[in-house]
Amino acid sequence: MDTKDLNVKSLGKSEQERLIKQAEDEAEKKVNELEAKRKDQAKRLDYVVRAIRDSELPLLEQKYKDMLVADEALFKTKAGGRGPV
Repeated sequence: MDTKDLNVKSLGKSEQERLIKQAEDEAEKKVNELEAKRKDQAKRLDYVVRAIRDSELPLLEQKYKDMLVADEALFKTKAGGRGPV
């Protein structure tokens, strides 16, 4: 029975209570479905982020090593022949 097409005044008290309970149950079911969908999306996002992080880790380590070498060369160039600071 569709609750949208009913005239509430023409129903008895028990029928009204049943329809209210039915509407509450439908609303709760929708909230639960949305929550389950949100949790599923969060799990998928976490999986993708971890996969990206794992695949990019070697690239980031190499970039960091390259930066250290470049910084050391720059330091030696700026320091000239002065020796350690």
